Amino acid sequence: MDEFQHPLFFEATDLTDRDKDRIRRYFMANWESGGGECGMIEMTEDNTCKICFKKIEVQENVLRRTIHTISLPSGDLQLTVSRTSSPQTPNWRTAEIISKTNINNLRMIFKIDIYLMYYLRDNPKAYKPLEKQLSAIGCSVELDFNQEEAVVRGDIEKGPGRGFGAAEKWEIQVDRVFSGNSNNYIRHNVLDPKQIRVLEQDPSFNSDNIRVYRETGCYIIVGDAGAVKDMVANLEKRVPIQKNIPVVKKKFEMVKEEFVKVIHATYPEVKILIVNSMIILEGLSKEVQSGATQLDELMKQVKEKRLNLPTELLTFIRSSGVISKIQARFLQCLMSSVSLEVVSDLVLFSLSSDALDEAEAAIIRDLIVDTVELQGAAAVPPDVDRVKEILTKAKNRANCRELRVESIFSPGTSRTAVTKVQLIGYRENVNKLKEILHDYQMNHVRTQEMMDLSPDLVDCFDKVLGLLEVKQTEVTLKASKTPHAHVLVSGPHCRVQEAQRNLRTSLASLKSDTLVLDGSGAQRFFQAEGRTNMELVETACKVIIREGKCVLSPNVTRRPRSTSSSRTISCRSLQMPRTKVEIKLGSLEDQKVNVLVVPMLNKNLTSTKIGKCLCSKAGDMIKFDFILAAAYHTLQPGDVMQVDAPPSLGCSKIFFIECLPWDGVRGQSEQALASGLKRCLDLCVQQGCSSVAVPVIGPGLVLKYPLREAVEVLTETIRQFQLSASSGSLSTIHVVIKPGYANAEECYNDVDNLLGLNMTQRGQDLSVLFTSSTNQQSVFHFLGFTTQNVDTAMTKLKDLYQAQCSRQTLTQEQLEGLTQDDIEDLKQLVETQGLYMQRDQSGQGILTVSGSNDGVSQVMQMVNGFQKNSLIREIRIRDEDELYPRVAWCILGHNGNWERLPKTANYDLENNDASGEIMDARGNSWSVNLQVLEATRRQTGQKTNLKRLENCPDFILPLYWDNMRTTETMKVVVLHPFSAEYQTVKKAFVRTVTKSIIKIERVQNFHQRRAYEALKKQMSDKTKLENGGEKLLYHGTSQDKRNSIMKTGFNRSFAGQNGNKQLHMVMEPTLL
Repeated sequence: MDEFQHPLFFEATDLTDRDKDRIRRYFMANWESGGGECGMIEMTEDNTCKICFKKIEVQENVLRRTIHTISLPSGDLQLTVSRTSSPQTPNWRTAEIISKTNINNLRMIFKIDIYLMYYLRDNPKAYKPLEKQLSAIGCSVELDFNQEEAVVRGDIEKGPGRGFGAAEKWEIQVDRVFSGNSNNYIRHNVLDPKQIRVLEQDPSFNSDNIRVYRETGCYIIVGDAGAVKDMVANLEKRVPIQKNIPVVKKKFEMVKEEFVKVIHATYPEVKILIVNSMIILEGLSKEVQSGATQLDELMKQVKEKRLNLPTELLTFIRSSGVISKIQARFLQCLMSSVSLEVVSDLVLFSLSSDALDEAEAAIIRDLIVDTVELQGAAAVPPDVDRVKEILTKAKNRANCRELRVESIFSPGTSRTAVTKVQLIGYRENVNKLKEILHDYQMNHVRTQEMMDLSPDLVDCFDKVLGLLEVKQTEVTLKASKTPHAHVLVSGPHCRVQEAQRNLRTSLASLKSDTLVLDGSGAQRFFQAEGRTNMELVETACKVIIREGKCVLSPNVTRRPRSTSSSRTISCRSLQMPRTKVEIKLGSLEDQKVNVLVVPMLNKNLTSTKIGKCLCSKAGDMIKFDFILAAAYHTLQPGDVMQVDAPPSLGCSKIFFIECLPWDGVRGQSEQALASGLKRCLDLCVQQGCSSVAVPVIGPGLVLKYPLREAVEVLTETIRQFQLSASSGSLSTIHVVIKPGYANAEECYNDVDNLLGLNMTQRGQDLSVLFTSSTNQQSVFHFLGFTTQNVDTAMTKLKDLYQAQCSRQTLTQEQLEGLTQDDIEDLKQLVETQGLYMQRDQSGQGILTVSGSNDGVSQVMQMVNGFQKNSLIREIRIRDEDELYPRVAWCILGHNGNWERLPKTANYDLENNDASGEIMDARGNSWSVNLQVLEATRRQTGQKTNLKRLENCPDFILPLYWDNMRTTETMKVVVLHPFSAEYQTVKKAFVRTVTKSIIKIERVQNFHQRRAYEALKKQMSDKTKLENGGEKLLYHGTSQDKRNSIMKTGFNRSFAGQNGNKQLHMVMEPTLL
């Protein structure tokens, strides 16, 4: 490239591209070859390579070295570079021209380095041997300085022996002569200015074997190879060098004097320069190296010790004159001087280890960093500003001549009122500032101290101070409950300590006692109208009266869940209509009742043992009905799913309860089971069922209930059901226990015991009246300085309360007829008025209520009102029971079948007293419109129909019939094609007959229905089959025969008589 204008040449063979790249990188490395920027390597002749440099200075630097050694993958390569394609080691035969004018005259031309030609010219000792050797073979040589070549001429005839006879042999002899001399002489370029200066000052470098030629900016040394090398080595030794030695300044100062003294005495020509932390030695190489070694030995004698001091103290040492002062003192006091330097630590230097130890002890003794915490008011303005002002004045006095102490204020976080003051400097000055800070905090700043206090005294602490007759002083006292009960004493520090001592002594002398009055009404009285009187007692007796938390009367115990004897506290004489409970030993599936109650898990019929037994007896029919019902129900634990029972079972319905495995007492599983059992009993009442069979659910492999807990859930649910207002039509509950199990006997005994207790203590559950809320006692705590004052105050307070109290007894007759809701209302009134209720011990009644006159009067009025309401309820229940057999109000279910409404809804609709809402047997709420006989469900807005059936005294109309007047004996009703009844008849009919249906009529005939039911009962008793083995038969007949059948019934004389044009089919139940 044009920018690389300064070439150098060297010989090399068999170079690969990788080798060329390595050689180029070598010449680019200044530290390795002295080179710099250069171009690519080019091949100029067979074994000659060229490399061009950008700057001539770089070219000259490379030429300074005679031989360059480069490491290649194939081994080390030694190169000799030159300005021309001729090598520096002169090759006397770089070019050769043979010219033959005739066979006897020969000529050879050698390209020779110009400086070697000068050397041969100027040094006869070198030139004459060459001439003599050539003359011996009949040749002569001529030096042509213009062409820079040597011309050799020869005559074959003059050669010795004249035996070679051919030009080729002559050439060989000439070449041998020149080759022999080529290794004897070399050239060296001197480019270093220092070496040039030595050459110019010392003429002794010129000798018989060496000639020195001057060129611009350099000298050329040519001569015998050994002599040139010796001269170059001597020249390099005589050139002065400079060596830079980095040192630690403070460390060097310890040996500086000794080092300068030694160098001046030993090597006087070596110059010593000290620049910051650098020692520069200038002189001959050997002397400089010796001087550097001497310095290193002296530096090793210096001992060093590092002191890890706080950052603040290091800053103080830097900014003050501490270092120079300490060094001067050490110089006077110690045998050896000590030097200090502050870097990341404080570094001590000395030639003596003992001096270092003494210096360390002195620094630690004299210099210190201390921290004082300002707390409370002293840590925030304005006090902290005043502290800064006082401290600044004291610090200025200490630092008037020199810096001896510093202070740093560090505010604390926003959550803590603390300011830290750091004091840095000489120990005596730091201690004086600490004393100033401590004095200010003790005597000038208000402080706060927390003193533990009894939690009972926090709310009345001001009254306690009144009893103590504490005078207002500089100290303030404030009681608090957070973070714990304490009193905060605030004021000057010395006053606060004195106040704490006095307060502890006074509180230790307080006397206390407690007054307990029956009922929570005592506290309510003294919180309202009796408040003034209680304050007068406090003032007169010099006491403090505090209201305590109401406590449970010691005569009333809490009722544990598992203790059956404490479940019900009631009166035997207060009897209500109730359901009979019987314990049955046997299998549930064999019971003859209206309803069976069966547990299940995850809507799986066979998930329990009872379910599997039902499947074994009822077969596929119950499985099909169960799957069909389960598809339309989404069940949660405690929900009940109703399934119609197949004929093979002795019941009409099965109630399945969704259960959970046992999860502990009062867990979700127990609550779900209790809810499911209650729902089953309620459904029995709503649907008019008279009997139900219930197993002891839970103590099995699936649900894993403890036996005792399972029995208690069942018996408690039955007890609560019997305590309800009315058990309706449900007259019998069978508790079924299957014999043969390991715990069957234990189960029987538990059920018998619990049912025996619950069933003998009949009537209402009055136990709710004896809970903690109705049997509380009011507590008052008294504090005073003498026992006499406390006793007097307790007596006066008790008399004040009893003066406005009264007591009444509730007899059995008064409590007779109360419902559970009435008892709950009575309990709420007792709690509201703060009355006290307990069992009467005189034998005149069963309950005694005491408390305020107004509260007791309200209780008696409520009980009297309950007696009136009880009579009204009895009349209503009697009217409902009297109406239910005569009139049946029905609602159309979602499956298209008519369902009878419960007694309450039946009575309300009949008397037009539904108030716009009724409850069906499933517990769903409906709003009614009697004008159109339509009901709308509250939750979903679903609409359905209502109808009223009026029964005869001796005949109850089926629910799916339409109403009939008492004068009617027969009624024909056309079924609507979309009604469920129509679809049921059609579905059964088309199974056997492929005829088009024009219409379907229902025949309602009192007499025929009575005969049918009587015959069905007779056949059922005879065959022991469900429904007496009833089947449906279809007969075709004519119009006139049809009318006869409708009026008088069907007999075998009508069998097989079919109409000709229009077929009239008669479907009738037939008992086979």
